[in-house]
Amino acid sequence: KFVSLLIVLILSGFVSTAWCDGNTHAKAPSIAPAITVSQEVVATKLICENEKMIPGRRHYLGVQLSMAPGWHIYYRDPGDIGVATNVKLILPSGYSAGEAVWLKPKTFRDEDGAFVTYGYEVDTVIAIPVTVPSTAVPGSEIKVEAEVSWLACSNSCQPGQAKLSLTITVANAGESSLPSSDAAKFANFPQLKQGNGQGSVFDKD
Repeated sequence: KFVSLLIVLILSGFVSTAWCDGNTHAKAPSIAPAITVSQEVVATKLICENEKMIPGRRHYLGVQLSMAPGWHIYYRDPGDIGVATNVKLILPSGYSAGEAVWLKPKTFRDEDGAFVTYGYEVDTVIAIPVTVPSTAVPGSEIKVEAEVSWLACSNSCQPGQAKLSLTITVANAGESSLPSSDAAKFANFPQLKQGNGQGSVFDKD
């Protein structure tokens, strides 16, 4: 597995010390065109905790990543080897994004126990706080985009990337914003409800 990963990293142009600090505006690593990018291994979706955004308020967007059975992607600190998953939000003028919030990763060890990595299998969400400007026009629609890149590994490794988009309505004056159909996917972030949505409060295993 290590040899396969090393070959992929070299061909993809990733350096062995690649890492991500969770900044949503960090530069995404380049993906070499010679490597086949399989969207079947990792499915991605841009989601929002609320149906509408309220001017002057902070709302959470999220990038949901769902992995095929037997595959995993990496945490912002991937460990001894691997490449951190990277998210860059593209927001309308006046909107601002805070630091990404990551769920607690799983610890992976190779068969010989020589390498330890941190990441996610099955499904995860990277949450990002977005502040809506007080000047946002009620009733208008905004388009949010996210550029996402990752390295998925099983018996072999495949880099992947996706550009996602989501259209959200700005609430009218006095209108409340109900939870969206994806609101439950933010339930595993207790620090969001505590008003501490900056960074990750979790320690690795």
